[in-house]
Amino acid sequence: MASQQGGDRPQDQELTYLIGFALVCFVVWLIWTFARNVIVWAMFALDIAQFYAVKGLSMIGLLPFGRQAQGYLEFMKGTFNGRIDPFDVSYAEMMMMSQMAASVFKWLFALMIMGLAVRILFKMKGRGFSRQFSLAGGFGPSLADYQAQHWKVFSTGAGFDPDNGDEIEDPAKTPMEWMRDNKVDLSEAIDGLDHDAATVAFEKQLGEPWQGVEKAAPYVQALCAAFYINAKRDKNARGFKEKIAVLYTTKKGEELDQQIKALFDKVNSDPKFGKMMEKYTSNHAYTNTALFRLLQWSRDNGGVFASAEFRWLKKIDRSLWYTLNNCGRRSYHTEGAGAVSHFNAEHISKAKLVEPHVDQAVDGLEDYLEHQGLIDLDEFFERKQSDF
Repeated sequence: MASQQGGDRPQDQELTYLIGFALVCFVVWLIWTFARNVIVWAMFALDIAQFYAVKGLSMIGLLPFGRQAQGYLEFMKGTFNGRIDPFDVSYAEMMMMSQMAASVFKWLFALMIMGLAVRILFKMKGRGFSRQFSLAGGFGPSLADYQAQHWKVFSTGAGFDPDNGDEIEDPAKTPMEWMRDNKVDLSEAIDGLDHDAATVAFEKQLGEPWQGVEKAAPYVQALCAAFYINAKRDKNARGFKEKIAVLYTTKKGEELDQQIKALFDKVNSDPKFGKMMEKYTSNHAYTNTALFRLLQWSRDNGGVFASAEFRWLKKIDRSLWYTLNNCGRRSYHTEGAGAVSHFNAEHISKAKLVEPHVDQAVDGLEDYLEHQGLIDLDEFFERKQSDF
């Protein structure tokens, strides 16, 4: 019995397919029989448009349009003005009209393609199908400049010259380079890392005491405004961030401060702005940790706020730049690790901490040095220099 039931299933499926096919055929027959006029009018409307396009060009001698084509055109027009009943049009006649329309329109279509090709050839940017850019504008247009035209927050990057040798624009320092620059010693003579010097260096990363957005420096106010605009998902958020980037790339001095203040005042006029700034910075004693929290909040509520969108900050406040660049990371830049350590302490205590808490950063630095097997900083750099 089981085998018989299993054997009936293919037959049932075949019967289902057969019934389905019969239904489709029946529906098509119904449409063709009782709604043929709609199908004929729809097909002939497209065909007539093609015929008239070719006929218009034939009047100035560009394309041929003979008597046969004119006869077909009159036949199709007759189905619209009542001379010919669309229900009397056969499927073969309808297909013949469409084939004729395609045969005469193909020449016009070919001309359109040729015209488009000529336009592309003379209007395309660059040379032919390629464009040549340089990295810093040395032998042609700068690729960075071109990108900055379409992504204005990249304006700062477009102005960056790798041959300039500006120390503040240098890449992120390695832990050893940071120790050397901040006079943090590591040697067997002092039994390893100089914890006091490391603590002092990390404490410098906290920035100025936070006294509220109204008393902050202009560039800090610009960041606060941008964080707020992004957090509220304002439709002008991208444009606002672009304006700040362009200003810090093209303006200087008092003119820059005035225009930044104008942008800030516009955002500051929003009653919710001050409340949000107070709400999310009240538990932070220093500027860099307060802004770290604001960036967290902005991303949580408004989505992506890439570090590249405030790349202009690096040449103004390198320490704050690397502090904010650490936001969202699990492996921190040494140049901002002290601020992150203090932020974590404030986050845990849920209160502002005036006394710096950078022990976490010092311990992390020491663990890194042990993992690398370093016991003497001077010896490390001497060995490194001897390689070249």
